[in-house]
Amino acid sequence: MQSPSKSLSNRHKPIIGVLGCSGFIGYAMLKTAKELSIPARGLTRQSRSMWRNDQLTSLMEEGDANNHGILDDLFSSVDTVIDCASSLKPSSTDDSDYLIEAIRLDQRIRIAARKGIFKYIYISSGGALYTDAMSTSSEKTEPRPTSKYGLGKQMCEDVIAFHSRKGDLEVISARTSNPYGEYHTSPRHGFINVFIRNMLHHRHTTIYGDPDIIQKDYIYIRDTTRAIIDLTVYDTVGHCAVNVGSGSTHSLTEIIESSSTQLGSEALIQIVPSKSHDNLKFALDISLLQSLTGFLPKYTLTEGICATIKWERAKAGAI
Repeated sequence: MQSPSKSLSNRHKPIIGVLGCSGFIGYAMLKTAKELSIPARGLTRQSRSMWRNDQLTSLMEEGDANNHGILDDLFSSVDTVIDCASSLKPSSTDDSDYLIEAIRLDQRIRIAARKGIFKYIYISSGGALYTDAMSTSSEKTEPRPTSKYGLGKQMCEDVIAFHSRKGDLEVISARTSNPYGEYHTSPRHGFINVFIRNMLHHRHTTIYGDPDIIQKDYIYIRDTTRAIIDLTVYDTVGHCAVNVGSGSTHSLTEIIESSSTQLGSEALIQIVPSKSHDNLKFALDISLLQSLTGFLPKYTLTEGICATIKWERAKAGAI
């Protein structure tokens, strides 16, 4: 494993409120906070009984992240918010989805400012915002989304930028790359988890485009959550967007080969033409994240895939 980020022991530890704990990133975020002994409370639309042995249920309460009364109560007991409560999906086609998302985010931030929240971090998506590029994309790269999902994320980032200019509280968009690993449950999105799950169940995986050409930044979920929690601890004044990724790219061919080797079985794949809006290549420049927090990924791709296989096997009851 690579070197960890700076120690948090000599920094002020915030009291974090995590919105969207029934989702992949939100639940993992709450667990990471617990492991780092950072006080945290989580809000979830629904409990997930299969995870109750993680002993996080005492930190979570069920409720809608867009219910103003519930937010008033939660924001009264925390000083930092990590907002994972997105209703947008990569497959979203409804024209109203991204408008509603931006309006709801604006309302949540206004409540946070009124309740005296110190820092508000919104989970955005670098992969949806940046277009295909041979070079890495930094926070100064102009977002040019090609999907409605990406458009929704850009509108939410405009909300973040607006509140950053107002100065009522510190707001940041964490532009994540492609997180994968434990607690991922989407049946369609997130190639590494979906591919491993399909292999365990002896199912085909459809790939849109040439797996040698498709090259993206993938980051293991524990690195993702650790980096974002680091942003709650360190000084980020003056930055309203920060890339959160591994800083390296891998082709789908590399992922297929590594997963197949570790599983000891041949991949079943079907290759079809790519879609017009597919982002086939992107890499995140994480130098700003590193300068702010000292972050370095702990998990290599091979280690992350190994941990993901272990979790997916346990989840599926596979031998």
